Amino acid sequence: YNEPRRLAELYLKFNPEALKAVAASSIGRSQEDVISISKLAEGGFNRTFTVAMQDGLELIARLPYPITIPKRYATASEVATIRFVSTHGIPVPKIYDYSTTSRNPVGAEYIIMEKVAGKSLRTCWSSMARDDRFDVLDQLVRIEAALFAIKLPASGSIYHRKDLDLETSTLPIPGLPEDADFCVGPNALSTWWLDERADLSLDRGPYLTAQDTMASVAKREMTWMTHYAKPRFPSENLCRELFDYQKIQPTPHIEALSGYLRISDHLIPKPPNLNRFILRHPDLSPNNIFMNDSMEITGVIDWQHSSILPIFLHVGIPNDFQHYDDVDPIVLNEEQETATELSMRREVHAFYIYRTRELNADHSAALSASYGLLRKRLFLSAADAWRGDNLNLKTDLIHVSQFWKQIASAEGGCFPECPLKYPEEEIKEHLELAGKVKEAIDDVKRVREHIGMSESGCVLPEHYDEIKARCQQLKVQSLQMAGTSLEKNEILEHFPFDDHDESGNT
Repeated sequence: YNEPRRLAELYLKFNPEALKAVAASSIGRSQEDVISISKLAEGGFNRTFTVAMQDGLELIARLPYPITIPKRYATASEVATIRFVSTHGIPVPKIYDYSTTSRNPVGAEYIIMEKVAGKSLRTCWSSMARDDRFDVLDQLVRIEAALFAIKLPASGSIYHRKDLDLETSTLPIPGLPEDADFCVGPNALSTWWLDERADLSLDRGPYLTAQDTMASVAKREMTWMTHYAKPRFPSENLCRELFDYQKIQPTPHIEALSGYLRISDHLIPKPPNLNRFILRHPDLSPNNIFMNDSMEITGVIDWQHSSILPIFLHVGIPNDFQHYDDVDPIVLNEEQETATELSMRREVHAFYIYRTRELNADHSAALSASYGLLRKRLFLSAADAWRGDNLNLKTDLIHVSQFWKQIASAEGGCFPECPLKYPEEEIKEHLELAGKVKEAIDDVKRVREHIGMSESGCVLPEHYDEIKARCQQLKVQSLQMAGTSLEKNEILEHFPFDDHDESGNT
């Protein structure tokens, strides 16, 4: 669905011959040394090419899509971040050349970098022996420990100072040689630049305190909502029935953001080691980890949108190595993982915690802090762009109010009274609605997986006709199950796999 929009988002016009010349020049070669340029991958934000030279050397050229934000900052920050962490022993590809603007012969922003040796962990993780998995995890925890040990002055993102305008707010990174031009500048996370936010006069950092960092996301969203928020439908079409197919007013979400700001200062942990600023990889998944045949990690790629935050806001086990939700092996079926794999996921989770306790004490302390994950989740909920409901944010605020004495920081040995009060009936109604919405979203996710499409509606070209037919079949079945003409009209108007207005206006 919405194919014209998806194609426009991914269409990238550039000059292949100029890209060849830039790639060759970046390693002191001529364009004639390039024998081919071929597409390697299409990720969520970039199109990646392999540039092959006559002597067998291969380079990587990565070009962001037109929809990738923030313009200029995303490329500039990733380049500086990779170069900065390499000085601290982190295995990353060497950057040969880059451009933070499309005003160049290539016609697009680009990064030319070394091709990391080996294969991605994704290709072999599921077939690896138990001890090999633990060995890889041990290396990952050591890499994270090295990152966490870097002393940084503020939250934000890392840049070369020369890539930023003179008026851009920056802070030097202590302990670097005088000729090093690394600095902490504005946050390069896409949420700071989404939609009209890119044009708003926002303070994007750097922030010197955990308190300012914690409050910044809610202030940003309140500024955007004051200027641009209008009544809209929830972004997930299948959830609209739960709101009687009525548009949602932005006022409740603004009120929730205001409530967040009333309590955010009280949620800062007292121990200084949980408040210091650290850099963390934004997506430490097997796709971004490369290793050789000896099971040694050769490189960690894709540092785009990296940010610096206090440890208590960066806390967590990487998604692919965590296992908080359990499944009863008795009810496992052929579509679910085997009991053996389930057991391994539990062991991987436990081993990560064990090695983190041994090698990365501050992260271990953050992981074990009382309601630490709820504190982080609340921060992320406040940072989310409003898409027609405030369920996640209000749910987290309710939970914080219920566990206030366990999560709030004491002042002078006494706990401040929680500024947020929710009547029991309001809590009950809200949590029931939130549960129903979660079920609806989970249902859509299962349907998408069954049909074979991504969350954005993208499918492989060779499967397009087949998946399109499945969607139409599902629509026919839904209409047949409708009891009234009104229900049929609502299905026709809000069917999730038809073209639709993603702004939520219709």
